[in-house]
Amino acid sequence: MANLAESYETDFQDGHVDELWENSGRFLNASSKALVAAPSKRLRANVFRMPFAEMTLEASIALDNGTHGGSAGLIIHATEIKQAVYFGYYVAINPAGFVVFSRLDWDGLKELVRAPLGTPWRGFHYMRVQAFEDDLRVFVDDLKRPKIALKDWSYAVGYSGVFVNQTGATFRKFSALSTMSVN
Repeated sequence: MANLAESYETDFQDGHVDELWENSGRFLNASSKALVAAPSKRLRANVFRMPFAEMTLEASIALDNGTHGGSAGLIIHATEIKQAVYFGYYVAINPAGFVVFSRLDWDGLKELVRAPLGTPWRGFHYMRVQAFEDDLRVFVDDLKRPKIALKDWSYAVGYSGVFVNQTGATFRKFSALSTMSVN
């Protein structure tokens, strides 16, 4: 893995997915000045190649539709790649009205915590994920109170990115900021 990154931010207004993103199969497209993840019938993930440890990750996310269930969201501390899926933490919103925090490893995708969104799932939701050592927090729309707070040390360093599972999604902004000093 490369040296730890300090920050990364894009709003995709230039209409391009920059070269830091793993974009296998042209899964991601930014021609509409937002990052559009094509609908997928299975879990599909893409990361940008800048590793972070302690960090804050933010994005505006909208699901394409909720007719088939599914979910979309952010990946943090991704490591091993396995068929367009990365081991690490997955934080999703779904049309059932929940934000879900899961971990993917050799045993599969395991839901760790879920919480109600508190607002309709349609439209854009602003998501912030904070990772400080084993302290993990997820904020959705309300940036003062976390929807999810948990402790887990399974993945402490890795890449960040986006994913879809049985739906498509649009991401209007994506930023990652290290909260630790980088040597």
